Amino acid sequence: MRDDGETYEASKAQLWLWQCWNDYWANVQARKKRGDRLIVILNGDVVDGANHHGTNQTVSSSGSDEVRLAVQVLEPIKKMSDKIFIVRGTPSHVGVAGQQEEMVGQIIKSEKDGERSTFDFLPLEIDNLLFHFAHHGRVGGTPTTRHNATLKAASEHILNAARLGRKPADVLVRSHAHKFADSGDNFPTRCIQSPAFQLATGYIYRIAPDENNIADIGGLLFTIENSAYDMQWIGRNKYVPAQKETIKL
Repeated sequence: MRDDGETYEASKAQLWLWQCWNDYWANVQARKKRGDRLIVILNGDVVDGANHHGTNQTVSSSGSDEVRLAVQVLEPIKKMSDKIFIVRGTPSHVGVAGQQEEMVGQIIKSEKDGERSTFDFLPLEIDNLLFHFAHHGRVGGTPTTRHNATLKAASEHILNAARLGRKPADVLVRSHAHKFADSGDNFPTRCIQSPAFQLATGYIYRIAPDENNIADIGGLLFTIENSAYDMQWIGRNKYVPAQKETIKL
């Protein structure tokens, strides 16, 4: 129900994404053992922005509608988690200073960064492992160069930490590009670009028209034990939209 009382019916694509989202969290719950803690990090862009790139593909052109819907989606996740953090996304999506994400965080009572309910970036130490979460990241522009940007980010992070005499993170997690990429174990710091829960928009079809260059759908799950971690991309090779039917003449 939108602000003016009009009802919006989800499209076929949106319903499919909703199924993927619910399947992801069912998988997370199934892997959670007695005594485990569940720490949730929403790594930016919890809303899409009411008129990003002039789109008409969002549920509503009202920012308040987007916040309300985000809260409804995230409240069950908040209840199942021990802690939930929100990292600020792109201003063109979430507003200057993460305004809409701040509203969502205040309502669902996400973890605080001082007086704020969101983080510009999030350094998090768990079981002697240092993670660094930030929204903006890069991937290579072609399948053959996909992982190059994560290798560069990992090496730059190590060099910057050395210059300042600081301990580099064990894992960098980045998002934004809607593509999975991984620097692997090539450096002491590993950089991972996360998948997302959004299909290609009209804007994406304009700038990247290859129908097989689809977004990577899903989320990451880190299982941490005895100062070691295992990373899984839940949805890999599973959350893949059906190919558009070819017109035969």
